[in-house]
Amino acid sequence: MPEELKGRAILSVNNDASIDMNNQVLASLPGEMVVYEAVDDIVSDDPNDRLTFPVEFLNSLTPTEMPPYKLNLKLGRIIMLLRNLAPTKGLCNGTRLIVTKLQRNIIEAKRTGSENGGTYFIPRISLIPSDSNMPFKFKRKQFPVRLAYSMTINKAQGQTFEKNLFDAEQSCFQSWTIISGLLTC
Repeated sequence: MPEELKGRAILSVNNDASIDMNNQVLASLPGEMVVYEAVDDIVSDDPNDRLTFPVEFLNSLTPTEMPPYKLNLKLGRIIMLLRNLAPTKGLCNGTRLIVTKLQRNIIEAKRTGSENGGTYFIPRISLIPSDSNMPFKFKRKQFPVRLAYSMTINKAQGQTFEKNLFDAEQSCFQSWTIISGLLTC
């Protein structure tokens, strides 16, 4: 993997734009793509909710703090944790890692940057989005990661990058948003 990509990020205004950009970058990089499909299920005691919110509908959702239903990955590519897995070992929400091995139920990865240490094993876990705007709850069993070539401005806060690129194609970018993004990254 090119070393210069470790310290760079494309900052997007929203989650959907970030996911699209990540998939475009991944498709342009060499290597065999591995696709991990999640298992989604409604969290409810009411059997009618399964009819109202079918699995196919749940599969189409990607709330902000959740991995996508179809997670596309390649060896040597940069991912970001979406949950605190082992804070004492530095495996926290937002930690960037490089994929070293892709297995059916485990992703092996190493941390990017100077603080990288050993190999970390990331399992599939059940995740429930905290988005209170949804009229239902669902859970997704998936690896708690996503590609990290692009991320939202909010997710980039507190992280340090050598270079940033702003996805200015988003019509909701206003000068105050760009200034805020520059000051917080």
